[in-house]
Amino acid sequence: MRAMQLAFAVIISCSVQVMKADNHYAAQNGQTPSTPYTTWVTAASSIQDAVDAATTNDMVWIGAGRYTMPTNAVDFYGSNVVYINKPLTLRSSNSVPATTIIDGEGVNRGITVNSSAGSAYSFVLDGFTVSNCFATNFGGGILFTNVLRYTVRNCVISDNTVSGGAGGGIYLCRAGTTFVLTNCVIRDNQATNAGGGACILGGPGPVNINNCLIQSNSTKASAGQGGGVFAGRVSSQTDPPFNVENCEIIGNSTYEGGGFYFWSWASPVRRLFRNCLMYNNRGATSVRGGAISTWGTWLVLDNCTIVDNSSPGIYLRSGALLQMCNTIIYSNGVNYQEEGTDPQIYLTNSCSFPSNEYTSAGTGNITNPPTFVDFAGKNFRLTPASPCANAGLNQDWMAESLDLDRHSRIDKFSGTVDMGAYEYLPRGIMFKVR
Repeated sequence: MRAMQLAFAVIISCSVQVMKADNHYAAQNGQTPSTPYTTWVTAASSIQDAVDAATTNDMVWIGAGRYTMPTNAVDFYGSNVVYINKPLTLRSSNSVPATTIIDGEGVNRGITVNSSAGSAYSFVLDGFTVSNCFATNFGGGILFTNVLRYTVRNCVISDNTVSGGAGGGIYLCRAGTTFVLTNCVIRDNQATNAGGGACILGGPGPVNINNCLIQSNSTKASAGQGGGVFAGRVSSQTDPPFNVENCEIIGNSTYEGGGFYFWSWASPVRRLFRNCLMYNNRGATSVRGGAISTWGTWLVLDNCTIVDNSSPGIYLRSGALLQMCNTIIYSNGVNYQEEGTDPQIYLTNSCSFPSNEYTSAGTGNITNPPTFVDFAGKNFRLTPASPCANAGLNQDWMAESLDLDRHSRIDKFSGTVDMGAYEYLPRGIMFKVR
């Protein structure tokens, strides 16, 4: 019996040892590099060396500094500052993106993550700036391919370029289960054809973008699509559900779909925008969507503010379905435009001008100006006089939700949600006691 207990203990001990993730380190000052780089004292000088020393599900910690292409760079669709082909987490030591920078020096891609590990593969990138990177075809800043679960958080992806393809900041292809982009800035990236900020292809798993700023990204081709984000699928996969929450989509530009372009080959799959602000996004002509352009997509807008985008604000092609609730879409010239076979628009408790025969207006809609605090100054919060205040429809998802200012989605004073991305909070009242 005792021998069996000892044997069992050895098995458990070995199992724990196999599953244990190790830490590896890269830094640029004061260390004496020594493989496998498992302390700060022996940290690698390049991120690539630390990644190469890591094994499945390890953590690779990166000290503050600017990291450029190492001498052992991997050539995968171009040279890469970092090439990763195993499940791991790449994390900055202080979670301050401005101090931990992956710099392609204008000629190299920042990061490629390419999996051959099957269903076990996942990757996390946390706390970096990826900037000044370049690729010819895919993903100037970051290229994900054959990845099943991946997360990018607390990162700045800026000033990256693709000269002849898609995904200036990020390119994601053949993703499988889940993609999460959270607390990130995607800014000033450029692609030639599609997805100036990001190009997301694949499925069937969900895409979740939350608490992000997507700003001043662009495509430069005469018929480019998705200045901020291009989303679709490759031929062998289904469209993923696509959720964008508590985001600002500002000043992106392209030929069609200045902010977002959705492309679907199959039956419409829901694309949800919730508590989002979209303004000053530009399509190249008067008939291409400024904020959103979609082909054959079921588009749901909950508590969004869509203003000051080029005409039309939302562009719907054949088979598209738009459902809006508690949304302000105003001052876009033409707020939405339809083309092709029976696109449909349904409005509930929203502030907008109805469009044409494709529009079905439900209850609680208004057409009066929303009365923002300062339209010219880009402050799209509501004034006390706004007809949008306390004029929304309460829904179950609001119970734990926050608006774009991180306030409770339903304020405690009125108990009724407002239209738009911001909840108006009345100032306190002073009482004089005699």
